[in-house]
Amino acid sequence: MSNPAKTTEREVVLTVPFDMEELDTIRLTLYGVAVRMGFSYEAIEDMKVALTEACNYALLQSGQIVKDAPLRFTFFVRPQELLVRMEAPGCGLSLNEAKSSKDKLLTEAEEGERPLFESGRLGLYMMQALVDEVRVVTAGDGPQAEEGIELLKRLG
Repeated sequence: MSNPAKTTEREVVLTVPFDMEELDTIRLTLYGVAVRMGFSYEAIEDMKVALTEACNYALLQSGQIVKDAPLRFTFFVRPQELLVRMEAPGCGLSLNEAKSSKDKLLTEAEEGERPLFESGRLGLYMMQALVDEVRVVTAGDGPQAEEGIELLKRLG
């Protein structure tokens, strides 16, 4: 008989102020979740760097930070993978650049069409290199739409 706790998805939610001073808290939470799942040290370090880049990218793309705005992380713990969703509701975060370019990043770099450092594109490259999948997600429509970045890392 299988253990139902091992086959279902669990969520760990962390909400912190949209401030880079909270980066240690975010990285420690990721570390704790990933260790319990059995990720290797190297995989955890890769995820920490990718998550740091996602935070940096969000700060670069949001422009001016709204005082006391939240930065929300949801860690979806699944049997063979960890999905981390970062959202910044109400922060004016616009990830349109990432949405339009995430599938073209390597092609453009190879063709030399756009500078690598433009609009935090290096961070997008790093995220893609360090985790199995990077997605830009939008929930809702219009000015109240929440945008976020999802990072997926599989065990093994």
